[in-house]
Amino acid sequence: MSLYSIFNAISLKVIDEQSLEDLEKNMILVMCHLEAYFPLTFFDISIHLIVYLVKEIRYLGPMFLHHMYSYAIFMSTLNRYAKSRVHPEGSMA
Repeated sequence: MSLYSIFNAISLKVIDEQSLEDLEKNMILVMCHLEAYFPLTFFDISIHLIVYLVKEIRYLGPMFLHHMYSYAIFMSTLNRYAKSRVHPEGSMA
């Protein structure tokens, strides 16, 4: 299983609970394979947190319900319209 297929599986809107255990095992195996190709300096805390994504899905439900990536992208789009960095709420075009 590749890293792409793991991220594709955890980003689905409907996730089968029986497949979460296999997904967690595969995620750990993929991380071990990545350690063989990348230097240890590549693995900081954000790479390590990928292992805990399946536990997060078990506790909170599918990822689209509790991740804020789409809102962060939208806010970065809105910030480009701000003319004043000191008071951005009053300078939206």
